[in-house]
Amino acid sequence: MNLQTNEDLVQETLNIVYRKYKQIEFRKGILPWAYQVLDYVMQENYKKEKRRETILNENIDEISELYFQTHSFEEEIGQYQLFELVLSALEQLNPLDQAIIKLKLEGYSGEEILKKLELTRATLDVRTHRIIQKLRKMLSKKGVD
Repeated sequence: MNLQTNEDLVQETLNIVYRKYKQIEFRKGILPWAYQVLDYVMQENYKKEKRRETILNENIDEISELYFQTHSFEEEIGQYQLFELVLSALEQLNPLDQAIIKLKLEGYSGEEILKKLELTRATLDVRTHRIIQKLRKMLSKKGVD
């Protein structure tokens, strides 16, 4: 048990004692009875924790599957949102830069891109570097690092 649980149990015991002490006739004083109430509250809490633990252990596979499905779903949403941000940033590029990125993403080699777009090696390298810098800046403004 942690400190907060202990405090809660004592508080629950004090509430019971306060509500019931006028209804009970004490032969040995209030303290032994208060200890019995505390003992009862602690036993009930122990039973409750054991039942919870048993339920969790019996259903661990279903709970784990649910957790991983939820976690996976959250990841997919995050990836989709990132994808949307990247698409939005790409749409802001000029047509030549869009063509360069599209061909790179499709897996074309540098030589193939040079031939398709009729560019020089230096132009392709400089433009690629600048495109990446622009995309980083745009995505950074949207909160993507």
